[in-house]
Amino acid sequence: AKAQGGLEGRKAILLFSEGLQVPSSVEEIFQATISEANRANVSVYAIDARGLDTGRDLAAAGAALDKAGRVSQQAMAKRGAGGTSMDEVQNDDLVVSSFKSSTQSVLRELAEDTGGALIANTNDLGKGLDRVTSDLSSYYEIAYAPQSGEADGRFRKIDVKVARKGLDVTSRSGYFALPASEANPLLPYELPLLAAAAANPVPHAFDFQASAFRFHETPRGRQFTLVAEVPIASLAVDEDKKAKQYHIRFNVMALVKDAGGTIVERLSNTYPLEGPLENLPALQHGNVVFKRQLWLAPGRYTLTTVVRDQQADKVSVRQLPLRVFPESPGVDISTVAVVKRLDKAGDQADTVEDPFRAGPMRIAPALSVPISKASTSKISVFVVLYPDKAMADSPSLTIEFAQGSTIVGRSTPALDAPDADGRVTCVATFPAEGFAPGTYELRAIARQGASQDESRTTFTIVQ
Repeated sequence: AKAQGGLEGRKAILLFSEGLQVPSSVEEIFQATISEANRANVSVYAIDARGLDTGRDLAAAGAALDKAGRVSQQAMAKRGAGGTSMDEVQNDDLVVSSFKSSTQSVLRELAEDTGGALIANTNDLGKGLDRVTSDLSSYYEIAYAPQSGEADGRFRKIDVKVARKGLDVTSRSGYFALPASEANPLLPYELPLLAAAAANPVPHAFDFQASAFRFHETPRGRQFTLVAEVPIASLAVDEDKKAKQYHIRFNVMALVKDAGGTIVERLSNTYPLEGPLENLPALQHGNVVFKRQLWLAPGRYTLTTVVRDQQADKVSVRQLPLRVFPESPGVDISTVAVVKRLDKAGDQADTVEDPFRAGPMRIAPALSVPISKASTSKISVFVVLYPDKAMADSPSLTIEFAQGSTIVGRSTPALDAPDADGRVTCVATFPAEGFAPGTYELRAIARQGASQDESRTTFTIVQ
């Protein structure tokens, strides 16, 4: 829609789809899509590609309900132990989506709110496509200037009424009052996040953790994985005693600025969490994880992570410097990380490569949170080596633990052969009983021939 905005007159998008699901977690993105289409004078004509076949609708709804039941059983079995998975966080969305999956309401809303129409429940598309041709060749265009030019991010509804009786008016539903952007369209919830990121001093209403882990060089640039963890217990809760439901809503944004202050990456997500009040205590023992992949060219950057508690209208900001060095010959090493836990990755392949995935398991890194000896018997370390394929020497890895200038432990773990992409993934485990309470520096040193690369991080052990 945005690409067609520069063309004159009315435009149309023909969307052939087997149905859309819009859970509450993406409702604002869906509404922003309608807004961008209306700004660009684009109407969406949705064609239900299933025709009269309803069998798959019922099967999809049944599969969604079945998954929701399994997730609920897993959450009850855990009784709050361990981390909170996104399946558990989004389970109520999953139940709602299972009912929406057997309807055409979302397709109809997308079409009609942009001045288009839904073509459905027929195997003969000819008449519906004739409607599209007729609409594009005969229409009235009305323009007006809004009285308020303030970009406050609110949705401004448009109603078109005619004095003549006996007419059905098809028009656009409205738009979000957002500033024009040549890059990715702004979403309504992003405006207060951008304002918080630019505030001086940066706001800090509650604690959360964020870190960026460096990985290998790719044709798109050096890959980083941004991980932010938001403790659910830090967020305000709206409790509906009558319906016995809780509601939590917060937003997360990551901004990457280059040395000149230009935003080169803007990533965000909104999290509406809701469910039975009886599940709230277990949920508040966990964190919600915001994870995104970044690819950056050589240079200096600032990573700003913003979390906004939408219920309480409170914001916290964390800033981290990032340095990307030009690629050089020799062995390369990722950021070394202390492992918080191992999660099952599932059977499906990731749509975007996650360097923290190792086969069927996914590494959850620890983010500056003290490690308790009472609840942890082992300390695991995760790192990835990228040997230079032009060198015949095999790579080696040394892991050191230091307090101040004193090395208190050193290990040289055996390495597997490089995988199909030339990477060597290592997870080394050490008994926690060997660490006295205190702060340690963890060093991972990779060697190959005469080349060497290393990564360092710190962690704290408590009793």
